[in-house]
Amino acid sequence: MTRRNVAQGSIDLKYKSYSKVADMETIECKCGCGQTLLKYHLKWGYERKYICGHQRRGKKHSKETRKKISEAKSGCVVWNKGKKGLQVAWNKGIPCSEETKRKISEAQKGEKNHNWKGGTANNSRDIARKIYQDHHKMTLFREVDVHHIDHDPFNNEISNLQAIWHGDHTKLHYKLNPWC
Repeated sequence: MTRRNVAQGSIDLKYKSYSKVADMETIECKCGCGQTLLKYHLKWGYERKYICGHQRRGKKHSKETRKKISEAKSGCVVWNKGKKGLQVAWNKGIPCSEETKRKISEAQKGEKNHNWKGGTANNSRDIARKIYQDHHKMTLFREVDVHHIDHDPFNNEISNLQAIWHGDHTKLHYKLNPWC
């Protein structure tokens, strides 16, 4: 297989083997731009002829192809036709009223939400989070995790659950087992 190890000074490709990167063959790009490139791709080992993106440089579509492109685009209205300057969303920078925010929230709750999965939790983390939120009558921020004090993900008793910031939760588990 392909092995690339520049730190030790050797690169083995599928077709060629080099002791140093400096010994690798370089060629000039075939598009005529005058830039040089490595003859063989470092990662995949295939022979290269062009710098990435230079394959069609200087080439033009035939009249037949241009006609097909024109026909495909006919009838399409350009979204910014007749408009000048930078176009931004109509409500950019306009804050929503509290009533509007409440209406949007109500319109996306429960079964109306596009992520609704029938009212079931996907895993023990979701179940623990729901139990914690229901018991404390609050909604947790996304950045807050629910930690199982005894590290048993199926023990969802309220005395075993603790709300903790995600970063602190990660650090806590890393200290317990740094190789996981």
